[in-house]
Amino acid sequence: MTLNTIKPILLYTLLSLMFMGCDGYKNHKEALNTKNVSEYGDDLSDAVGEYEESRTDVSTAIIKSTTNVSKKQEEKSVQIREISQAWEDNWKDAKKEFKDLDERFSTLGKISQDYFKKLNQVRISIDDKEIRNSEKIKNIALKKEWTQAYKQASSDMLKLSKIIVKGDDVHKVLLAATMREKLVHNIDALKDISQQASVLLKSLHNLTIEGQKLIRPHG
Repeated sequence: MTLNTIKPILLYTLLSLMFMGCDGYKNHKEALNTKNVSEYGDDLSDAVGEYEESRTDVSTAIIKSTTNVSKKQEEKSVQIREISQAWEDNWKDAKKEFKDLDERFSTLGKISQDYFKKLNQVRISIDDKEIRNSEKIKNIALKKEWTQAYKQASSDMLKLSKIIVKGDDVHKVLLAATMREKLVHNIDALKDISQQASVLLKSLHNLTIEGQKLIRPHG
């Protein structure tokens, strides 16, 4: 094959790649439509809803655990093993609900990342520089609020996980008391767990509020 024969082939190949690139870019821009962009908002809305549902379930489960066991301790002639069993049964539910909350919190974080990634993709597809920059300012402000709320929620989740561990310790104290056949009252410890969890779970609600802001239309 001569050099003169190779040149037309190389030119044809180069032109083909250029046109394929243009078509690929065109298709990429056309991929941004109401349906597939809205899916990101819908996914975030669902994730926020599931997170809030779990947050409420954890709150209910912890309050139920501490309340039921406190009432059990006030019963006449109650045995320590009955109190231990009551705490074990109730706290098991609280731990399960916390596990669900932790998983949904993590999922919410991942979905929010996809949301902002798609939001930025929409922004950079805008041809008008002034409009594109205007959208950038809006996106930055929105992401800043969300990031602050998520960081605070992460801190609260860590503190809540320590309360779950504290509840496990109460259970172990009750098991030890059962073995010693002595009634050990842990009313103060139970109240402390309930109060701390209540404060943290209310704080975690802020993430729901910020998530709802992301879903609402913005000017």
